[in-house]
Amino acid sequence: TSPGADELPLITVALMDYIDGTANGDPAQVRRAFHPDFNLYTVNEADSLWVRSGAKYIDGIKVGEKNNRQGRIISIDVEGNAAMAKAEIAVPGWRIFTDYFLLLKYEGAWKIVQKSYTWREWPKEEEKKAEAIKELPKASNGSPVSVELVEFAGEGAERGMKLRLYNHDACDPDGMVVLGH
Repeated sequence: TSPGADELPLITVALMDYIDGTANGDPAQVRRAFHPDFNLYTVNEADSLWVRSGAKYIDGIKVGEKNNRQGRIISIDVEGNAAMAKAEIAVPGWRIFTDYFLLLKYEGAWKIVQKSYTWREWPKEEEKKAEAIKELPKASNGSPVSVELVEFAGEGAERGMKLRLYNHDACDPDGMVVLGH
């Protein structure tokens, strides 16, 4: 294994505390990820450096207010007690953020000490695809099918979603339902 490879799961925990905490409206979880004095840095639309207090950022997270943010870790580079990481946070219909984190391990835990980020607009073609889906998919028996997001599962590259499919009518004689487009 490469130097620092045993630290990757611990760094991932800190990053997922940020990703999951912001998506699920859990400021306490987000607070666990960051050093108390961290700041966020970006360049605003006027091409000026914008520095935001991390404490104010976390204070803006409404407890229990889930949103449609979808985050994933792109990369982690670690050496000793220092690391940097890159994540992508997609907010469908609005923006895709690229976050760069500096992390340090101190007092036995990894903490994000700085976050810099940029963003781009959500691709218009994705909006058109979403608009094109006006009705629920149909099963082979012609009944509508709905999908429920049960939970996000896994970590890092293995992160995914557990879904529950509902067929709103009976199955064919063999008990099978084939989903159509």
